[in-house]
This record gives sequence, structure tokens and C-alpha cells, in this order.
Amino acid sequence: MREYLTHYWWVLAARGLMALAFATMILGWPAATVLAISVIFGLYVLSDGIVAGATAVKAPADARLALFAEALTGILFGVVSLVWPDVTLRVITILVGLWAIVTGLGEIAIAALVRRAIPGESMYVVFGAVSILYGLVVALAPVHGAFAVAWLIGIGGGVYGIVMVAAAFELKVLVTGEPPPG
Repeated sequence: MREYLTHYWWVLAARGLMALAFATMILGWPAATVLAISVIFGLYVLSDGIVAGATAVKAPADARLALFAEALTGILFGVVSLVWPDVTLRVITILVGLWAIVTGLGEIAIAALVRRAIPGESMYVVFGAVSILYGLVVALAPVHGAFAVAWLIGIGGGVYGIVMVAAAFELKVLVTGEPPPG
């Protein structure tokens, strides 16, 4: 497991950078985002699901289920968002919330597996907990107005991306032995 995680640290960094790009688009153009939010979300979650699925294929057997669950959720929510954007706009908070909760649970499951292989699984736990809390807030809180939804999704995506990139660099340190820049 350690070899797998340290070899594929860059996949985690790529997923985090995709989340940061997603957050930048949402926060940078909120008026246009209100109209396109379900399509942007659909493309992001679909691509994240595909990358998670591709990673799951090479993952050790004990990690595959959690990664495939993340992948399936991302692909399913992405397709739904792209096929029915008008309906998705009305229920986007529920989709985003559920996706974040499932992703958070998956990352916490991965943290339990990583803990056996390497020290420093804390970023996975933090990422999972942040994702679950964000998902609960988004899914359960009655959000008034599309701009509020856009800002919540943008901020959540930014936090998600930052934590995921930090976790990737934690893994890279295990490969190189060198501290991260900064």
C-alpha cells in the first residue's frame, strides 16, 4: 500500500488542482455560474469520478471498493447533472451535499487503510471530515438564491482542493524525503 500511495501521489495532486480550478471558475464568475452551475459541476464530478476509477483499477485490493464507490458516485452524479441541467439546478445542493458526504466517507476509509502502510494519514481524515461536514451543510441547509449556492460550492471546492493537494505533497515527501517548498 505504501508503494502504491507514494507512487501515485501526483494523482491526488491532480484531483486537488481540478477542484481548485472548479472553485476558481465558480468564485470568479458568479453571475455566469448561476446559469451554468449544473453543467460545470457535472463536468467536474464526472472527470473526478473517471480519474478515481482509473486509480482504483491499479489500487491494492483492499482499497478498490472505497475508490470504486467514489468513482461510481462521481460518474453517476456527473451524468445526471449533464443530462438534466434544469432539474439539477433545482436540486444541486442535494447532489453536491451527497457527493461530498460519500467522498468524505471514502477518504476516511482510505485513511484507515493508509494508517497501516504509512504515518501521516491525518490529511485524509481532515479531507474526509471537511467533505462530510460541507456535504451535510449543503444538503440540509435551505440555501436561498443561486448566488449563495455558487459561493458555497466554490468555497467548498477550494477547501477540498487545498486539502487534497496538501495530502499529495505529504505523500511526495515520503517518496523524495525532501520537505515541500515553502
